[in-house]
Amino acid sequence: MARLPPPEQPIPFPAILRSVIAPARPRVALPDPLTTLVGRDWEATEVGACLARPDVRLVTLTGPGGVGKTRLALRVATECEGLFEEGVCFVGLAQTTDPDHVLLAVARTLEIRCLGGERLVDLLASALDGRRLLLVLDNLEQVRGAAPRLVELLVACSGLKILATSREVLHVSGEHRYPVPPLSLGVPRPAPPSPGTGYADPVPTLTGSDAVGLFVDRARAVRPDFALDDHNVVLVAAICRRVDCLPLGIELAAARLRHLSLSSLLDLLDRRLPVLTGGPRDSPVRLRTMHDAIAWSCDLLTPQERAAFSRLSVFAGGFDLRAAETILRDDADPASPDPSPVGATRRNEGPAVIDIVSSLVDKSLLRIVDANDGRTRYGMLETVREFGLTRLAEEEAERDIRLRHLAWCQALAAPDAAPDDAGATRWLGRLDDDHPNITAALEWAIDDGNAPPIGPFVLALAPYWEARGHFVEGIRWLEMAVERDGGAPAADRLAMMSGAGTLAWLQGDFDRATHWHGQALILARAVGDRVAEAFAQNNLGVQAV
Repeated sequence: MARLPPPEQPIPFPAILRSVIAPARPRVALPDPLTTLVGRDWEATEVGACLARPDVRLVTLTGPGGVGKTRLALRVATECEGLFEEGVCFVGLAQTTDPDHVLLAVARTLEIRCLGGERLVDLLASALDGRRLLLVLDNLEQVRGAAPRLVELLVACSGLKILATSREVLHVSGEHRYPVPPLSLGVPRPAPPSPGTGYADPVPTLTGSDAVGLFVDRARAVRPDFALDDHNVVLVAAICRRVDCLPLGIELAAARLRHLSLSSLLDLLDRRLPVLTGGPRDSPVRLRTMHDAIAWSCDLLTPQERAAFSRLSVFAGGFDLRAAETILRDDADPASPDPSPVGATRRNEGPAVIDIVSSLVDKSLLRIVDANDGRTRYGMLETVREFGLTRLAEEEAERDIRLRHLAWCQALAAPDAAPDDAGATRWLGRLDDDHPNITAALEWAIDDGNAPPIGPFVLALAPYWEARGHFVEGIRWLEMAVERDGGAPAADRLAMMSGAGTLAWLQGDFDRATHWHGQALILARAVGDRVAEAFAQNNLGVQAV
């Protein structure tokens, strides 16, 4: 037991109550992952160049869960270490839930004791004054409320720069956002055609892509004999594409090669989330499955944002603000496709649709894409959308949302009011953009026994399928509509039969074309429609010729 000092000696102020600032250079505390980082050369160069600019003090790497923000930040920090005399310091914040604890975590990592009652931001400013240091803050999304204090620290410390990772933009002054994209799969480069094929061989491009390279690296960890060749590289690329080229998705998929062939794995990835599981036990829980990675982001949403996210997942291939308004308005008639004005607040005085959509973009759950006419459209990665659809299936409003989506697609298929070539071009372009939405709406209507008849919908789409050469698709839906809408008016059934026959003729399937024009002739005679009978006879004559 320590003895007290003699009474005649002055009692020192307790050391534990003082703020001790270590004068030594902050140690470089970068984690050293056990797996290699594949690719990201371009991204690392861009982020490093941004950090090197004198006017840039805060760079935020944003993106959905599993896109590889942390690994990219570590590579950039390693390559930029020489720019900072005091080194680089890494602070992991995944376990921090209170924004007030962010600066405390920074102080602890820098070995700065701060129990003297002084404001943390002032204490850190004193400690870091005049030092050139890069601070890497990982996983800021759940404590983004600390961002204003980080800006205050940057203002006080001219030599300090921050590289942050977050699933959401921080929205503070001086922030430079860098959205981290999925890995590149490579686009076939222009090249001389392969002998006898008439087209360029994409295999060399795929073999050198970052996504395929990561898959091969992780596959060899579980199957050392795995080798890439001109045959299986196409399967590997398809697997990478199926998981949106997200690094976490690729790694989880590659780990399945312990028990599955490439072909079996690709087949199972029709439903991604049940397959993309089984991450390493030492990984954070949120990164052991793709489901958990996305759920981590969704748990940070407000209730309104969470509902909007699940409902917007009904869109396949993207949507614009007017389409979002159709789905999200609270007081809509499910059978009415007409939306309220874009950006209008709803009756409950909640956020405008444009604000909700913008927030989901900032949180990396939506991304911005451009339509063929320059309009802004929004979309989800398919892995993220699959998660959203599972949440939508848990809502009582799912069928209502599906009906709204179907009604919106039906309105979309209506011919453009302008009869000129420009109107036709607009109509075709609109349907090109929303072709995946139309397919999703038709598939749901077929699966749902109580959905409205699809005959008028497919009849409106028949000219589109013919103009774009989608003969197989058009025949399929016209045939299904004839079978499903047996009680439809005779005129509609005749039009569907004739449409199926015409598309089959254009495809060169004359037997099928003859069958459907023959069915139209039988129905026309049965209902006494002399014009339809003549039309069917004419079409059968074309088949005979």
